[in-house]
Amino acid sequence: MNWSVIKDKRWLIFQSASILLAIIAVVMAVNNNSYWVLFVALSMLLMVVGTNRAAKVTHGKPEIAENKQPPKK
Repeated sequence: MNWSVIKDKRWLIFQSASILLAIIAVVMAVNNNSYWVLFVALSMLLMVVGTNRAAKVTHGKPEIAENKQPPKK
């Protein structure tokens, strides 16, 4: 992980939301609420999207990190 990923706001939002949803899922599972599975699935989905974004930012696509559109070819 490098500094460009850590300062990327979208990545931070995805990871924070994923952790929050996982915590909510654990609390719901302890209270025998059957919707905890939905929160786990959403948490995993956000983690995958965030990891994909981190890979794109890390591997040299600065327009993604700066929220700029790539040049048209």
